[in-house]
Amino acid sequence: MTLDLLFLNLTLLGAVKPQEQVFNMTVLPTFPLINLVPLQPKFQDDKFQGRWYTIAMADSRIRSRKQKGLNMQRVTFLLSDGHSYVVITTMIRGRSCDHWTRVFFPADLPGNFVQNTISGHRGVQRYTMRVVDTNYDQFALVSFTQEFQDRVYLYLSLYGRTKELSPRLKERFVHFAKFLGFTEDNIIFHSPTEKCISD
Repeated sequence: MTLDLLFLNLTLLGAVKPQEQVFNMTVLPTFPLINLVPLQPKFQDDKFQGRWYTIAMADSRIRSRKQKGLNMQRVTFLLSDGHSYVVITTMIRGRSCDHWTRVFFPADLPGNFVQNTISGHRGVQRYTMRVVDTNYDQFALVSFTQEFQDRVYLYLSLYGRTKELSPRLKERFVHFAKFLGFTEDNIIFHSPTEKCISD
């Protein structure tokens, strides 16, 4: 499903009202927003695996799109037995390279994954990754939700197989994020870097 078709579907469902902030993205209800974030049809886990770079992010914890210091991350998805992903993230933290590993298990539908045991994030009960849209060889739009007590937090990531994506793909990401209630100040594009994430 292309992002353009995705926008049309959300608009027809009445979930999206252009020029109007429908949801408060700081604290989100579990329903209906989570159910309105679609899944990639006929998701192919073997084609999604491999190296991606974070191109952009939409997150209510980001207060200004001019925020500095967010360097690009390299995220590697390794497909394992049972169709789980071992996800290795590499980024600059201070003057050194930081790596951390998570495991996402397949959930109810293809393209939907969950991490039930959360270490280092006190109070987080469930962490969900949802592949919203991808063509596998160029870009991927992925949503993440964190369930914390009775609250659900959502953020979006735009991944690229390379460190640069076309302006059109970036614009589509911004439009989709805004449709879900994020503002310009909540959207940031990562700065390409060679340190830690070079090929």
